[in-house]
Amino acid sequence: MNLDEDKQVAIKHHVIGGIILCLVLACIIVPLAVFFLQYPEKIVKLPEKQILTRHEFDTVLEEAAHNLERGLYKQAHASLKKVSDRVLDRFFACEAFTLIGDLLYQTQFAPADHIKYQDALYFYLLAESRINNDGKQMWRAYQIANCHKNLNYISSAMVGYEKFLKQYPDSPYLEDVNVSYAYLLIKRKRFDEARNLILDIIKKTESETILADAVFELAQLYLHEARAKKMPREL
Repeated sequence: MNLDEDKQVAIKHHVIGGIILCLVLACIIVPLAVFFLQYPEKIVKLPEKQILTRHEFDTVLEEAAHNLERGLYKQAHASLKKVSDRVLDRFFACEAFTLIGDLLYQTQFAPADHIKYQDALYFYLLAESRINNDGKQMWRAYQIANCHKNLNYISSAMVGYEKFLKQYPDSPYLEDVNVSYAYLLIKRKRFDEARNLILDIIKKTESETILADAVFELAQLYLHEARAKKMPREL
């Protein structure tokens, strides 16, 4: 058998294989088509998700804020969660989820602080999963780390603040981040590092609020350090 005959045999095999495949598909598709033509009610129609407009979102956000003020946290959270389940414009979704996170983070009417921080963290992370070209990446990175700190997730909070300091060295939140990081260093009993950082903050800050926070952390440092020295050493 020469080369041309081999090619002809191969082509025939491909053609036969294609015909068999078409017949198999026809045996599957045709009965299904006939069935659904006879019983159209059997076709499952998926519910369409309506795209939320900015005006509609602002209305939901305002209503949620009103419910929070009335102490109706569950109702507010449910309405906000429903918003996140609807299809939002891909550019607006990131901003919307961030605004929801801010609302929940700042509320003073949550049943417990850890609940609002968990819920806020959910929406900040949801925003980060979208196309985040809204100019609020630095704010979300700051708030995500804050949520971890407030939830006492010390390791993830430290990682978040460390990344923030490297990525945004000129951030307006720099001093707040350093104070929070000093708090975590104290939690980890890294007292020397915490002391150096706090003293540096006290020396450089021009903010009375930051100064008060730093002095408070310095007092906490001395208290925790004294307690650690009094604890009996393990054998």
